[in-house]
Amino acid sequence: MAATKLDVTAAMVAARMDVEEAKDAARIDVEESKVAASEEIAAAMAVIKRDAEIAMVAAKADVEEAKMSAKLDAEEAKDAARQEVETAMAATKMDVEEAKDAAKQDVEEAKDASRQEVEAVTA
Repeated sequence: MAATKLDVTAAMVAARMDVEEAKDAARIDVEESKVAASEEIAAAMAVIKRDAEIAMVAAKADVEEAKMSAKLDAEEAKDAARQEVETAMAATKMDVEEAKDAAKQDVEEAKDASRQEVEAVTA
C-alpha cells in the first residue's frame, strides 16, 4: 500500500509537471503567435501604405497631365478663335472695299449723268 501511495504521489507530481510544461509551452506558442501576427500586420500595413503612395503619385501625374491637356486645348481654342476673327475681319474689309468701289462707281456714273444732263440742257 505504501508503494501504491508513493506511485500515486509520483504520478501526481509528474502530471503537475506535465501540466506546467504544457502551460509554459502554450504561453510560448501564444507569445510567438502574437509576435508573428504583429509582424504580419506591420508588413500588410507597409504594403498598404506603399500602394497608397503609388496611387497618390499616379493620381498626381494624372492631374498634371489633365492640366497640361486642358491648357493645350485652351491655347488651341484661342488660336482657332483668333484665326476666325482675323478671317472675318479680312472678309469685312474686302466687303467694305467692294462697297467703296461700288459707291465710287455710282458717284462717277451720277457725275457723268449730271454732266450729260447739263450739256443737254445747255446745248
